[in-house]
Amino acid sequence: MMKLETKIKKLQERITKEKAKAKEVGISSSFTIEDHSTKKELRLSPVWGIDYVIDYINYPKNLEGGSIHPLWIEMQEIQFQLQKLSHLDSFREPETNYSINEYTKHGAAEREQIKMEFYSNYGTSFLDKLRKFSGKSFINNLKKQVVELQAKQKKLLPELRKANSEFISKRKQAKEEKKLREAEFLKNGEFWECETETLKSYFHPPFDKNYLADVSEKWRAALFVECESMPYKDYHKNWRHKLVGTGRGYLCGIDDNGDEWGHEVYRLYQPYDEHGNAALSGTVEEAMSELFGISKNKLSQCYRQGDLLFCSEIIPEETKLYDEKSWEVRESHEIISPNLRRNGHYFSSDVPIRVQHTSHAAIELPAGAYRLYAHQVLDAD
Repeated sequence: MMKLETKIKKLQERITKEKAKAKEVGISSSFTIEDHSTKKELRLSPVWGIDYVIDYINYPKNLEGGSIHPLWIEMQEIQFQLQKLSHLDSFREPETNYSINEYTKHGAAEREQIKMEFYSNYGTSFLDKLRKFSGKSFINNLKKQVVELQAKQKKLLPELRKANSEFISKRKQAKEEKKLREAEFLKNGEFWECETETLKSYFHPPFDKNYLADVSEKWRAALFVECESMPYKDYHKNWRHKLVGTGRGYLCGIDDNGDEWGHEVYRLYQPYDEHGNAALSGTVEEAMSELFGISKNKLSQCYRQGDLLFCSEIIPEETKLYDEKSWEVRESHEIISPNLRRNGHYFSSDVPIRVQHTSHAAIELPAGAYRLYAHQVLDAD
C-alpha cells in the first residue's frame, strides 16, 4: 500500500510539472478522476482535456445578415479549422462501478486501493498524451498551421470590411431613395403606398398612443386606433403591460384634390378577448359605417366625394320622385343629369349622373337609383 501511495505521489508531481511545461508552449490541460461514489458502491470516471490556446482573430459580423455570403462562409470555415487544431484531445469514460461497501471490515481500504490504481492507470495515460502534444516537433508543426490559417483570415478581413461598407452605402442609398419615393407618394396623395412609420409621422391622430389599423386605397383613407396600456400578470405572477384598444379611432386621409382631412370615430367596433380587453383592430369600412351612418355591407355599392357618399339603393315605393335637372347638395357639390329625379336623400336617372365639385375631381355614377349619405361634421373642402 505504501509503495502505491509513493507511486501516486510521484505521478501527481510529474503531472503537475508536465502541465506547467505544456502551458509554456501554449497548451492548456486538465486531469481529474470524478468520484460519484455512494456508501455501498465505488463509482469512478476519468476525465481530461488538452487544448492548444489560440488567440483567435475577431472579424466583423455580416451586416447584411444571414450566413450565405461567400466571404463569411470562407472565414467561418477557417475558424472551424482553427478550432479543430486547438482541440487536441479529450477523454471521458463512463463510470466504472465497484460493489464495495465502505462499512465492511476491509471496504474502506479496498476502495482506497482501487482509487489509487485507477488514478495510476489513467494518470499515466494522460501524462503520455500531454508529453506527446507538448513535444517540440508537434508544437512547431501546430504553430505553422495556425499561422497559415490566420494569414488567410487577415487577408480576408479587408474584403469583409469592404463588403460591409458597400452594404451600408447601399442601405443608406436605399433609405434616401425610399424617403424621396414616399415623399412623392405623399405629395401626390398616394399615401397608401407608404410604410407604416411614414404614415404615423405624417398623420397626427389626437391620441397619446395610437396604432395604424388599416389603410384603404379605394377610400383614400387610413384608420388609426387609440391605445392604452393595460397591466396584467403573466404565468409567473410577474406584472406586464400590453396595449389594448379603447373603442376610439381616427379616420384620416388625403383627397384627390390634395386636401388632408381627419375625423374622430367614437364608437369603433373592436372585439374583446376573454379578459375584456379590446383588440387593436378596425377597418376603414367600419369607421366609415359609423361616421356616415350606413351599413358596412352597403359600402361596396358606394362612391365617395369628400364628405358625401352616393350609395346605389332601391328607393322605397312610397317615395315619389320629382324632376330636377341639377341638385346642389352642399355648397360646391352639384349633382347633374338630364333626367335627374329626386326626393330628399333619394335620386335617380336613367342616364349617367355627374357629381361635380369646384376642387374635387368629378365622378360619374352609372344610371340607376341612389341614396345620399353625408358625414355630419363638414370637411373644409
